[in-house]
Amino acid sequence: MEFDAFIRQAERDAKVVDALYIARHMLATYHGLIVHSEREQLKMDFSPQIEQIDTALRLLGIDIDDPMIAPTPGARRSSRSTRLFARLASMCNRDRS
Repeated sequence: MEFDAFIRQAERDAKVVDALYIARHMLATYHGLIVHSEREQLKMDFSPQIEQIDTALRLLGIDIDDPMIAPTPGARRSSRSTRLFARLASMCNRDRS
């Protein structure tokens, strides 16, 4: 794989990982919540969806046992995956020189 194509793929993967982290955080936040309607109570159960996200993160090589930092809306942040790919790109650029 050409170097530039590799970097573009890594950047896309980082965006996917960020989106999965946000989705997992939102599901985990509301998992187990009891919702009241007119005549019944429903317990929110997002276990299958959380497991699917965990599987996708594992396939991308992310260790889901590490603590996940909660996403902060509007805050400028650098995700763990973005920092990892940036470090990888700088190492590859250094090797090409």
